[in-house]
Amino acid sequence: MKLACGTGSLIAHLKPSHGVGVDFSPEMIVRAKQRHPEIEYHQLDAHDLSSLEGTFDVIIFSDTVNDLWDVQRALEQVKKFCTPQTRLILNFYNHLWQLPLNIAQSLNLAAPMLHQNWLTPEDVDNMLRLAGFESIRSSCEVLWPLPLGAFADRFLVKLWPFRSFGLSNFVIARPAPQPVKEPSVSVVVAARNEAGNIKSIFERLPKMGSRTSWSSWKDIPATTPTKPSKRKWRLSFNPEPALSSTGHWQS
Repeated sequence: MKLACGTGSLIAHLKPSHGVGVDFSPEMIVRAKQRHPEIEYHQLDAHDLSSLEGTFDVIIFSDTVNDLWDVQRALEQVKKFCTPQTRLILNFYNHLWQLPLNIAQSLNLAAPMLHQNWLTPEDVDNMLRLAGFESIRSSCEVLWPLPLGAFADRFLVKLWPFRSFGLSNFVIARPAPQPVKEPSVSVVVAARNEAGNIKSIFERLPKMGSRTSWSSWKDIPATTPTKPSKRKWRLSFNPEPALSSTGHWQS
């Protein structure tokens, strides 16, 4: 799914098996349907996607968070379309380019833009966390957005200090893992010279979480001095559904 899809060129270029474009402009939706009819389009505001249904593998905010009046709300809106494997891809202008872009627009060397948010990667990361996502990768791209800039855009922008001056910030995020409602618990006791105490430990062990497993390890030196390896006796216990214990030798 692509938010602020415009004429649909980007999502159509990706050739998804099922692509959905969302834009609040009716004129853009009309043009997108004419140019790329294979994509499904919806005229919706990114701040209110309550009428849209489904889940998506990838959700794209390309040059979108720059223009939104409530970035966090838009991020919260797409949470319902996510599975644990869903990835959000966001790109937005580097705030260090604010002055150069303003000058270029005043000289008609760059396309006019709406008033920009000029967010930093840290700002976006914080809003992603508040919306229930976590960043897994970020980078700065496009060091020289002019002819003959291929070397700089491909190599120099990856190196310090050039990587701080790229035109566009890219962030890849995923839904934050949700905590288990009632986790299981494993208890490991390293036992040495504990003869007669193991049984009482079993008896005193309370139930913890949805399931409790118990293991005791005892190191027994090898009888041959030339072999420094040790044999370990492992005693494992699971109190559910009934008190029981098992043991086995492990070399």
